[in-house]
Amino acid sequence: MAWNGAPADQGEAVFAHELFEVQVRRTPDATAVTHGEERLSYAELNTLANQVAHRLRAIGVGPDDLVAIGAGRGIGMVVGVLAVLKSGGAYLPLDPAYPVQRLSYLLQDSKPKVLLAPDSMEPTWLRVLAESGLDVPVLDLPAGGVRADQPGENLSRQATGLRSSHLAYVIYTSGSTGTPKGVMVPHRGLGNYLRWALAAYPAERGSVVSSSLSFDATVTSLYLPLLCGGRIVLLSEREEIDRLADEIRRPEGCGLIKITPAHLEQLGRQVRREGGPVHVGAFVVGGEALPPATVELWRRIDPSVRLINEYGPTETVVGCVAGDVPPQLGSDRPVPIGRPIAGIRVYLLDGQQQPVPVGVAGELYVGGAGVARGYLGDPAATARSFVPDIRVHGQRMYRTGDKVRRRSDGSFEYLGRLDDQVKIRGFRIEPGEVAAVLRQHPAVRESFVAAERSGPADPR
Repeated sequence: MAWNGAPADQGEAVFAHELFEVQVRRTPDATAVTHGEERLSYAELNTLANQVAHRLRAIGVGPDDLVAIGAGRGIGMVVGVLAVLKSGGAYLPLDPAYPVQRLSYLLQDSKPKVLLAPDSMEPTWLRVLAESGLDVPVLDLPAGGVRADQPGENLSRQATGLRSSHLAYVIYTSGSTGTPKGVMVPHRGLGNYLRWALAAYPAERGSVVSSSLSFDATVTSLYLPLLCGGRIVLLSEREEIDRLADEIRRPEGCGLIKITPAHLEQLGRQVRREGGPVHVGAFVVGGEALPPATVELWRRIDPSVRLINEYGPTETVVGCVAGDVPPQLGSDRPVPIGRPIAGIRVYLLDGQQQPVPVGVAGELYVGGAGVARGYLGDPAATARSFVPDIRVHGQRMYRTGDKVRRRSDGSFEYLGRLDDQVKIRGFRIEPGEVAAVLRQHPAVRESFVAAERSGPADPR
């Protein structure tokens, strides 16, 4: 049995950078992004991104070419994302806080055409590139200071040859075989999510970005305000909770905060301890299961606070099932994850890929506009996880490995994993990858994952 979100809009394809350019024409002088004392208007951000995009085009970046972004949470990061999309390429976020060995592997596996990084971080990335053995040019990622000697106009879709089937970004997740997997997300999937989220979330009041670009949940808080005239507030690393508490206590408040359940719990305890009213349009909670106790904590802080539970693996573009948390929630049942968003089909199937009835647990499969292209350079892993859609000929569905059941009211409940994968603050961790790293140490004779399975078991 399949359950569908609203039909996807079959009109012109949605490209995030083009929606941003439309907003630039509407509000050129409004503040688009802030980081500490730094700020850029919509017009300034657009011109800077265009100048970087023209430089990328000049060295041959085009559709499906990967451009690595090696920047921490700052204005340069936002410039880089927009610049890569405008050039027609696809961005690959590389978190500078990752160990050199992991960064080196990601570069070796993805083989980007160029790496964008702030001048101050160029020595770091040159060391990583030397470790990887790759000869990749490093371009400066400016955070301000529009240059008069470089073109600043928008690039047309005709000039780049971009289509909705081309990649928008690649994000790596933990791999069960011991190596990370690069999820390839096309513009079609990103555009479907953004079109739906713009109507569902209060992004025009701005957002706070408090997570890494390498975490796909950041897509929500990074893109949405820029497409409807809001302001992005970027929080520096290691001060997220304190600054989040400050932001939601400001009288003007914040429209949208995307956050993991663990951070929401931590934030709630701090706010309750310090007291004072909060002003936030909505918490969009994702990355892992939302505990009923965390919901109850925030109901005590502010009974009217809007909590939205959003479920979605990276392979289905940020969120594919979502819904407001009900006002009355029993503590003995999981918090519902909502219903499929527009353009998405979901199936609950047993171990033989047969539908299960309402109220019975099954494995969640996701089809429709949000399904990623697959894993970069790994057709075998792609074939295992992206299987033929049982209802729509010629399309694929993603096998999530998550145990879910449908409630009688039509919403879905997440019940856990069907394999050994765990999540830590929203990041997927495969024990198989941990075991593989342990085996590399000379003092470790053998490591393995208890009850390791090759695939999800029958959940009945």
